[in-house]
Amino acid sequence: MRIMQKISALALAAALAVSAAGCAAFGTPQHSEGASAASAASEVAAPTVTPNPEAGFLDVSAYPGTVLEETPDAGEDYIKETLFVGDSNTVRYYLYGAVPLASNIGCSGMATGSITSFPCVQFSGYSQLVTMPKAIGIIQPRRVIFGFGSNNLTGDLSTAVQNYRKAIRECQKEYAYFTVIVSAVPALDQNRSSKSLQQSQVDELNEMLADMCQEEGWYFLNSAEALKDMQTGWAKTGYTIEDGLHLSEKGVNAYVEYVRTHADPGEDQRPHKPANVPSHTETPVDLLPKPEESGDAQAESSGVVEVTYQVQGNASLQGATVQTVKAGDACGEVWVYAAEGWHLDHWEINLDGQNYSEQECLRLSIPEGCTQASVTATAFVVQDTEG
Repeated sequence: MRIMQKISALALAAALAVSAAGCAAFGTPQHSEGASAASAASEVAAPTVTPNPEAGFLDVSAYPGTVLEETPDAGEDYIKETLFVGDSNTVRYYLYGAVPLASNIGCSGMATGSITSFPCVQFSGYSQLVTMPKAIGIIQPRRVIFGFGSNNLTGDLSTAVQNYRKAIRECQKEYAYFTVIVSAVPALDQNRSSKSLQQSQVDELNEMLADMCQEEGWYFLNSAEALKDMQTGWAKTGYTIEDGLHLSEKGVNAYVEYVRTHADPGEDQRPHKPANVPSHTETPVDLLPKPEESGDAQAESSGVVEVTYQVQGNASLQGATVQTVKAGDACGEVWVYAAEGWHLDHWEINLDGQNYSEQECLRLSIPEGCTQASVTATAFVVQDTEG
């Protein structure tokens, strides 16, 4: 894995900063000896960053031209020309007043496999909710910052990235002229409520997302630099709410500041700026419980579960292979059809109480109160044995 702590660069930067400050002191007229002494004392007392090499930061040198570099502050206009789409952390950008609603589309509990299939945006003048790709086609933004992945940590990460890639491509089919920026999954707090979630999962997924962006020619926003503690590798103190999973107001403000100071360097690719874009409302309450009302350690799931079906072996699946189901409801049927000379051995399912099946037709029921955000069902197909 290409994850490392940028010790050398940070140490060099700190040394250069002290050196540069010293040169300035010699070259600049001083008002008094006291001021000079105070300045020198301040320079000597300035703490140097000694990051932990095990903190799991991305090796940005492996992604030239992909990871957005530091820039001057792009200001409020940059935020207004950006559309943020994502899960409940994206929603919090609006709830805390850091991003206007016109630039924000978030749906709590949404995992990467639901982006194209789950209607969640209500526009003025539209009789029905539309999906996020459709919404992007309606708004026609200059750039989109995608913020998904937190709801995929308990599932297969390769499948999550595959679904993410497909979803962004689908968004580009709806509107081809926006710049794609994929944001890093936010860090978890070390004292999070859900101990099944590990920061190592976040780090691994972020590296996979950076790889995806490099392959596709998209930008990667390495916001972990702003949200992760240099020593622990977990979220900075105070950057999440009590559950340790969702960004706090302090965390949101740090994130949006990072967005503004790591701006997209490209030109506006749109042939013309859209006119008369309809306004949209906040995601409906039945899909999005506000964070302060939830209080659930697994609030990210919001009672909506993404179920992904896949197969290993020579076989095909019939039925919807990605389904979004509310807790208490049943999925649609999915059949596995093995090729000649092959047969189904079993299904493996990471769902409590339903983790194994030998039936060719699988119809999962999501139990009431299910706190999982995603479920993966894998059909293992093996070759027939002779005799």
